[in-house]
Amino acid sequence: LSMEEGTIASWLVHEGDTVQKGDALAEINSEKLTNTAEAPANGVVRKIVLQEDETALCGELICVLADSAD
Repeated sequence: LSMEEGTIASWLVHEGDTVQKGDALAEINSEKLTNTAEAPANGVVRKIVLQEDETALCGELICVLADSAD
């Protein structure tokens, strides 16, 4: 895909949620389509960095996952 940036359309998780690798985290809108950002690993959503309607470049940090809630 030639997507260079996307806008957070909606978060599908909340801070403190436990996720598994491949779980949907957020819906991301680009000029051409809506895509789903997936968890790259198992963990706990520690911090949502970008809010809905905020835009990020591809590869930019949108949330922080940790190994556990500790």
